[in-house]
Amino acid sequence: MAVLKVRSDAASPRRFAIWSLALWVLLLLAGYAGLQYMQHGEFVYLAATFVVIVICVAAIMRHEWARSAMRATTVVLALYALVSGVAILVHWGDFDKARQAALAQPQTADLALFMIERTRRTFQVVLGLKAIAIPLLLWLGWVLGQPPVRSQFHRRDMRFSKR
Repeated sequence: MAVLKVRSDAASPRRFAIWSLALWVLLLLAGYAGLQYMQHGEFVYLAATFVVIVICVAAIMRHEWARSAMRATTVVLALYALVSGVAILVHWGDFDKARQAALAQPQTADLALFMIERTRRTFQVVLGLKAIAIPLLLWLGWVLGQPPVRSQFHRRDMRFSKR
């Protein structure tokens, strides 16, 4: 007969921690990103998003292996946000070129200018979100390495003992 062993310290309630909330927000954002990647058929990004989701869930459940994996993931995500933000900034001057090209076509200028301005505003929002996300991701990675947080992660024995 299989018996499931329960840790005695697991019964104590957890205190609220902002880093734990950050993990939940990251999980929700990763889920949303996964839906977007699936819709657009970007399967490499979808696979990477799945890995982030698994690590987030394991970190929320406070598995020992997930803490170091989450620390590495936050650094990788922060670097990706930085590199993709720089890539957007490199092409920022293209909006002026597109605006000039749109003005050269009087029959479609209004629609083209509207679409260019809408895309520019979207890029501004994306850059703002990346500017906020980078320090938050790095903070989360740092916090997960601190001794009080590190002590909350435990090795999970997933085997069943037999009597």
